[in-house]
Amino acid sequence: MEGMVVLELANVLAGPSVCQFLAELGATVIKVENISTGGDVTRTWKLPSETPDSMEGDVTAYFSCCNLGKQSIAVDIRKPGGLDCVQQLVAKADVVVASYKPGDAEKLRIDQSTLRALNPKLIYAQ
Repeated sequence: MEGMVVLELANVLAGPSVCQFLAELGATVIKVENISTGGDVTRTWKLPSETPDSMEGDVTAYFSCCNLGKQSIAVDIRKPGGLDCVQQLVAKADVVVASYKPGDAEKLRIDQSTLRALNPKLIYAQ
């Protein structure tokens, strides 16, 4: 997968695990996190052995287990600058992996049909 670009619009386990596997295979994976909510919710899922001072920054063991080898950006897709940023990445991406509740991707204008209009060769997985 060397040379492929994967845009991750997913949180928690399934999507991030798939994208980590793609990164391990050589893809460049860019994880898009929602800045208005503090990013992927798993950043706060601490193990009982993790105290605030045992963590490096905001990276928990759980988050690390599903996000190794990725680049990460924090944007608010609901704002024009954030949506523009994602659209620019989509134009250069080969694959998008998303995990939204039904209807949410359409509301945010990051659904398959909208993104494939920007990049007809895009593989959109949800």
